[in-house]
Amino acid sequence: MLLERRSKVVGILFLYRALLNGLKRYVQKEIKYAIDNYDIYPESEISIIPARLDNCRIPFEKLEEKQYVDFFPDWDKAVGQILRSMGIEIGEIKGKAC
Repeated sequence: MLLERRSKVVGILFLYRALLNGLKRYVQKEIKYAIDNYDIYPESEISIIPARLDNCRIPFEKLEEKQYVDFFPDWDKAVGQILRSMGIEIGEIKGKAC
């Protein structure tokens, strides 16, 4: 499994072309694993952040009810939303070397 049990935040990116061609079985298993673990742990311990890279439908019922981030048309705004949801302010990382 690519997703490790110690993960606190899981970002799932959706793209219309990928959904059109169908998700690969291992990708579906990873997403289902993340959703199942989200149901087990308190919301304060694990977060799932669905993100759309284009105007596509989120194909998992449990993720449809969650707030999601759109990376279109404003990529920078979406990144800021994700960082804030993780408790990170952009000003905190601007001065740090990567």
